[in-house]
Amino acid sequence: MSILDLGRDSKVPPPHADASRVPETCLVTGSLLPWTGGPLRSTGAFQRALDARVVSFLERRDVPHHALAVPQGRLALVTCRRFPGARHFLVPDFRPLEAARRIVETSDLVSCHSFYTFHSPWVHSVCRRRGLPYWIVPHGILDPYVARRNPAVKRLFMTMVGRACLANAAATVFSSCNERDKALQTARIANPVVIPWPVRIPPDFDRDAARLALRARLGIPPDANLLLFLGRLHPMKRPLDTIRMFAAGMDHRWHMLLVGHPDGVSAEDCRRVAESCGAGARVHVVPGVDAAAVEGIVQGCDLFISLSWRENFNNAAAECLANGIPILLSPGNDLLADIGPSPAVGAMSDDASATISSLKDWGSMGFAERLDRGRAGRNWAAANLSFEIFRNRLLALRSQTLSAHG
Repeated sequence: MSILDLGRDSKVPPPHADASRVPETCLVTGSLLPWTGGPLRSTGAFQRALDARVVSFLERRDVPHHALAVPQGRLALVTCRRFPGARHFLVPDFRPLEAARRIVETSDLVSCHSFYTFHSPWVHSVCRRRGLPYWIVPHGILDPYVARRNPAVKRLFMTMVGRACLANAAATVFSSCNERDKALQTARIANPVVIPWPVRIPPDFDRDAARLALRARLGIPPDANLLLFLGRLHPMKRPLDTIRMFAAGMDHRWHMLLVGHPDGVSAEDCRRVAESCGAGARVHVVPGVDAAAVEGIVQGCDLFISLSWRENFNNAAAECLANGIPILLSPGNDLLADIGPSPAVGAMSDDASATISSLKDWGSMGFAERLDRGRAGRNWAAANLSFEIFRNRLLALRSQTLSAHG
């Protein structure tokens, strides 16, 4: 099934003879903490689109930090202890696990998020025993890169339970065509479906006011241009390389803003590299802010960059498009293929000199041209990434799943 099979105008026939009954969907996921970024936002979108109950497996110490907003009575937490020697394998406590099992068993459909964890084979076991259909939503975990990390453990998992989980799923839902295609290199998947994650499409806003407010906050000239890095400060996302290339490729009229939760790279690491490149006064680090504040930051910037080695979707890039901000993406960004050629998107190279050259080209563009390019990106996002389109696609897939299963 392709993305075209689940278009925004899909009709959603009633899945049961009783058309007045809304199917009950349960999402089963791992820990959703404030710094988990994209999976937190996309899982929340699944919950809202399907009005689903949520079962979340997490370590006991993380319970106070659980960040998924779910209506009262729709969330069940399964507290766990960490399995010795296995970083992501949690052993659940008995009583909350039994309560979660009862929730799953009284659902019509289960959507299982992530993989290579305890909860995915648990969902497979409960659903197979009760005759319930389920989806797997891997959130990039089936990328070959992930399979190469701790390969012996991953192969053992796939041999014992992983292949059966994928083979018996009613659908495996991917956020981009590239994510799907790379997963198919790793495993046999019966029914891969592509449904891009949604982003908020904001109403028209005062861009000049947003730019001035952000520059005042950062203490930089009101006519300065801003290059945005938005995402976890993690080596995979290459924040330090991005600073180096910014310093080499963009002149004094440009400043760079890095916003994200430190995760292997600290704010001080970023500042130290900026100083070593002679750009210390032009590089600003905001180590993590909430979603509402991020929108204001995005709207005040001029250009977004991601040189990440691997992004199965990149919510930050999609959010920038929705706000009319042009984006520069490395080949590791799977969203590139789904967008296709666009004046709003600069396709970067993994070669440093080519990336620096691209930064010089984009940095020399006039404000009006960048604005036109950003407008093209906003139009694409509105036509492809709105929550309404995402919801219609999910409801169509749910209807098809339940009809086929019934």
